[in-house]
Amino acid sequence: MKNFSLKSLSLTISLICTAGYASTMTPGTYTGTATGRNGDVSVEVKVNNNKIEAIQVTKHSETPGIGDLAVEALPKAIMDAQKINVDNVSGASVTSRALKSAASKALVKAGAPEEMLKGKVAPKDDKKVEYKKQADVIIVGGGGAGMVAAATAVGRGAHVIVLEKMAMLGGNTARSEGNMSAMDPDPTKLQPMTQAMRDILAKYTDTQPCSREAAELQKIVKKQLAEHDAAGKKYLFDSPEFFALQTIMGGDCKNDPELVKTMTANATEAMKWLDDQSDMTWFHVPRSWLDGGIGGLYPRGQWPRKADGQTPISTYDAYIKPLAQKVRNAGSHIYISVKVTDLIKDKEGRIVGVRALDKDGKELTFTGKNVILASGGYGANLAMVKKYNDISVIATSNQPGTTGEVIEEAVKAGAALEGMKYIQIHPHGNPKNGELESAIAGRPLDTPYVNKNGFRFVDETGRRDEISHGILKQPDQVVYAVYDEKTLEQKKVRRDLLDIA
Repeated sequence: MKNFSLKSLSLTISLICTAGYASTMTPGTYTGTATGRNGDVSVEVKVNNNKIEAIQVTKHSETPGIGDLAVEALPKAIMDAQKINVDNVSGASVTSRALKSAASKALVKAGAPEEMLKGKVAPKDDKKVEYKKQADVIIVGGGGAGMVAAATAVGRGAHVIVLEKMAMLGGNTARSEGNMSAMDPDPTKLQPMTQAMRDILAKYTDTQPCSREAAELQKIVKKQLAEHDAAGKKYLFDSPEFFALQTIMGGDCKNDPELVKTMTANATEAMKWLDDQSDMTWFHVPRSWLDGGIGGLYPRGQWPRKADGQTPISTYDAYIKPLAQKVRNAGSHIYISVKVTDLIKDKEGRIVGVRALDKDGKELTFTGKNVILASGGYGANLAMVKKYNDISVIATSNQPGTTGEVIEEAVKAGAALEGMKYIQIHPHGNPKNGELESAIAGRPLDTPYVNKNGFRFVDETGRRDEISHGILKQPDQVVYAVYDEKTLEQKKVRRDLLDIA
């Protein structure tokens, strides 16, 4: 009987321990805040004396499609584990750490035990994915380029498999503000042509061209402007040829002029196509003010908006989410957390598939009639930045999956590289985390930049590299943006981000 009693007692203790912790916490609701990628992440944690009962994120401004995946997933993961030390969401590690830190601070206030705050979590037994291995088109990369390619392919009747190595779709596109350069589909609604705009135009038509193609475009644009004026048109002048001229000369004629002209001739149709994929629409900036944006060489910016045309929408919700839905609705497949490691050739040397690893390290092979590499650049691979550009950096605005290994696999398979040494330094980058801070820096057409001595030192409407290198030459490499209340009223700067203390 004594032995039986001891075993029963042991079983009872085990059951109590698995239901929660010893009675150590003070029941109630507690708050915690930590710094995420885009600002504070605040949580409320409700506990009883031995268990977390609820976790709610009460404030955050993390990037849709990236950081908000951690906001959605981690509270449940912490609740299920009854521990803070759950896995980060891949690709959203900054947000993941902030949320866990905020929850930990709340639990410390509640008197949580050490095991809840720092204890390890047992690995999850995730449901295994059943992969389809063959398709008409295999697309490597689930960012903007990859999802546009996938949506276009299924729209033409192809079966597609998209492979994305990160835990979320979107790539750098989801990180961007989503603004698009394209000529307005109804130019009669544009703002009037001003002398300032004519001066910008003259920078490209009246200076020494850097190539034969640029010289030909200069002649075309001058003729177009003369016809524009002769017809009595008062609205802003623009044309695909002027767009191409700016792009070619803005790239010091290092770009492929035929590719540039293809882009500029089709940019407006591309904008319309994106519009047709969902209920998003566009805010046509030059209809409201003549604003080029930082590094935008002319006012032709189009901003994604919700259906009302005014309410901001995230790039993920505007572009990535509806395109992914279109692909899935067509019966095609999108796999996340699948990293391509090798390209497969047939006997004729044609690429017919890829080898990959899933998140558990399982080797996978996907084959198709066509393979599209849309895996992005290498800006988050600082070793590759050093290799191809011979510069050393410590932070990047690129999303963490932009590591370029597929580029190097393509080279092994016989692909040629072009333009790898040209990389952009953005003048609005935050040196602490690489995040772009355009929302507080003002707009170049009405925001002079001055150094610590109060002197203006650069043409704010110029190229990003010119502005960036200009800043780096100033005392202490510091620049101040000067703007007024009207700029705030026009929402060219986010008032809530200003530090007025």
